[in-house]
Amino acid sequence: MAAGVVGLREIYTPQAARALTAAGEQFKARLNALFAERRVAMQATGVGSLLNIHFQTTPIRRPADVVSADDKRALLHLEMMARGYYLARRGYMALSVVLGADDYDGFLAAIGAIADEYASILRD
Repeated sequence: MAAGVVGLREIYTPQAARALTAAGEQFKARLNALFAERRVAMQATGVGSLLNIHFQTTPIRRPADVVSADDKRALLHLEMMARGYYLARRGYMALSVVLGADDYDGFLAAIGAIADEYASILRD
């Protein structure tokens, strides 16, 4: 309990929470710009530091809108791990306050390389 109190008072302050939310929103926008540039059927959704990668370009407004893409999810999961980045197999990721610009840039470079390498599979 004591560690939790210290964490909330000194580390995950309201200012840190706002900064992490803003970083997540910027990261989501950068991911979506990368996907659009590469013309792959992928999109990042989420709020703040809680994000998910989906394999479709159609809008997602409710769970029923999500297109099943288990093989593509597995491909992304394994390829990202091979490049040193972990996200859940279902495409979910929770960003951390310790991430810096190099971490975000590296993730974008890795997922961009995957989008290029597997473009024929990841396009509509």
